[in-house]
Amino acid sequence: MSSPKINPGKIPPSREPNVKSGKAPDEKFFTFSLRYWNETEHFGIGDAGTNWFASLLQRLHDLCKEKVSRFVDDDGFQDALRYHVVDWDARGIPISRNDLKWLPSSIRDNEAEFPIVQFHVSKAVGRVHGFWDADWCFQVVLLDPMHNLQPSKDVGYAVRPTSLAGCQYTALCAALDRARSKPCRDGACEFAQAVMTVVPEGVSGQFIVMAAVTPDVAKALQDLRGQQSISMSDIVEHGITFWSDTK
Repeated sequence: MSSPKINPGKIPPSREPNVKSGKAPDEKFFTFSLRYWNETEHFGIGDAGTNWFASLLQRLHDLCKEKVSRFVDDDGFQDALRYHVVDWDARGIPISRNDLKWLPSSIRDNEAEFPIVQFHVSKAVGRVHGFWDADWCFQVVLLDPMHNLQPSKDVGYAVRPTSLAGCQYTALCAALDRARSKPCRDGACEFAQAVMTVVPEGVSGQFIVMAAVTPDVAKALQDLRGQQSISMSDIVEHGITFWSDTK
């Protein structure tokens, strides 16, 4: 069964004819990005195991040898890869497109230009879901080792449990929160006092934001913090307020 033709959104004007004809650049190979990937309920990778990650890497390795045009024009290639647009009305699907809250609204609310598509890691080893950006780079949105986004008939259309893998930072925050919750019988215990007073309360409910900036911007940030004793959190919050007020 052939899949709908997929055109990425907001292509630069010089490439508009390719978009309107439904053609991908003839010589462009498959590339991917994890810029918009997120680990969330039903799509955790904590129990995936090394074999699954090896299979995922092998799939990505193989796809990087393929031309993007095959995803658009080659029906046989699409079928072999189980490549198609996600059907948000499919039986048993546990989320809606609107639940992809980490995507910019310009993408999340624009299904016509940025449809979410899938390809499989292997027939029985889950799926990768994402969208094509303006440069025909595949932006990974969800890793789906249990094939939960569109549960199959083979598992009775059931959504199977997954666990979040997290990272070293989130694991450390969780461990600190557990330590804070345990009372110490020795009221004079210096370690217990340090955990309760030095570690900020609720740290596990916060987010780390990483951004790549030029050396000039980095120096400006350092100078600003030194002159006004302002934190990076304050800078981000003031920036959000400024841009919110300019809408």
